[in-house]
Amino acid sequence: MKRCLLMFAAAAVFLLSGCSMASSGGTEVEGLMLIRTVGIDTQSGANAEKPARITVCTGVGLNQTPPKILSREDVSIAAAVENLKYNATGLEPFFSHTQQVLLGEAAAKNGFSAAMDWMLRSMEIRLDTELYAVRGNTAEAVLNGSEGTTTSVSDMLSLLRDTASATGEGYIYNCGEIASSLLSNGNALILAVELEETKVGAEGAGSGEVKPAGYGVICGDTLVGYTEPALSYAVCFLTNHLDAYTMQVTTEDGEYTLMLKNASAEYSPVFSAEGKLSRVEVALKTTCTVLQMESGANLVDEAVRETVAAAVQKVLEEDAASVIRSAVDMDVDFLDIGSACRRKAPGKYDAMPADWDEQFPVTEYSISADVQVERTYDLIHPMERQEDSTF
Repeated sequence: MKRCLLMFAAAAVFLLSGCSMASSGGTEVEGLMLIRTVGIDTQSGANAEKPARITVCTGVGLNQTPPKILSREDVSIAAAVENLKYNATGLEPFFSHTQQVLLGEAAAKNGFSAAMDWMLRSMEIRLDTELYAVRGNTAEAVLNGSEGTTTSVSDMLSLLRDTASATGEGYIYNCGEIASSLLSNGNALILAVELEETKVGAEGAGSGEVKPAGYGVICGDTLVGYTEPALSYAVCFLTNHLDAYTMQVTTEDGEYTLMLKNASAEYSPVFSAEGKLSRVEVALKTTCTVLQMESGANLVDEAVRETVAAAVQKVLEEDAASVIRSAVDMDVDFLDIGSACRRKAPGKYDAMPADWDEQFPVTEYSISADVQVERTYDLIHPMERQEDSTF
């Protein structure tokens, strides 16, 4: 037993002694540039000979030094990444700590397959690395938005990751999830972001904030369009990725601010006697709590709560219809309704005369929302204790 413990201790000492060495050539940690965010852009025109441009960004230094930002261009993404090793800092880029990859709009439209191929083949980029599309701009422009400041785009994206699904701003898909969706469905969603300029520094350096900008819709190997940013919560709802969302509705009594939680969406195909798909019923379900009200209504009254629930129901059904309509307009089932219908009725689905790609844009979608207002505290009209009451 003592001999085994000594062997384990010796192995641990051996492993720990190499923890300051990187996988590439045994470079000391002090000689590494830990890359947190990678930006991929596609060049054309005068720069067509070197179509791939890579920009990398570190985090803010321990002593609050600005993040380091480097760019290189070459014939391919892999070649540009290799060229990053030769830079004026004397530090070797280390990608195993990369948390996010940004695709410029041109790269998402014309070089998406090349970017995915590099990420999936890379020995350092992990499958759980988050992937974003830059709406209407280059990845380099977004990463340079933090140049010379003590705020890193990497930190902004990390904060977005922690808050997006809890605020309804969007679900952040990683490389593995996007690759899996492309393989099984031929399409995928990717959260879009944009840089909102907030101020200009004394030396003219821009400083901005990275914000969600809807979803990019990938079909095959190209970006075909975006969803509306205001409907991101509805996309999350319809894909069962909504943790919480704050909504404001108005009734005859006044305005209400509510927190939606426990959101779920279910798709049920309805077939005719001949086996044809008649319609798809979309059932939304959520519970909500009133956070604030500008009304003198008595929330203890069940009729008042039902009125508020009806107002929420109307908004949910309209926004869900808008998202489905945008998918139909793009002719891309980015909500993966087809797979949900197949899971619900596999036999009838497989026996449909027309395949799903033909059926999707011409199918009727019936949307209904089940909304329950629960646990609403009201100090103006205190609730009476009732043993059978859930409020």
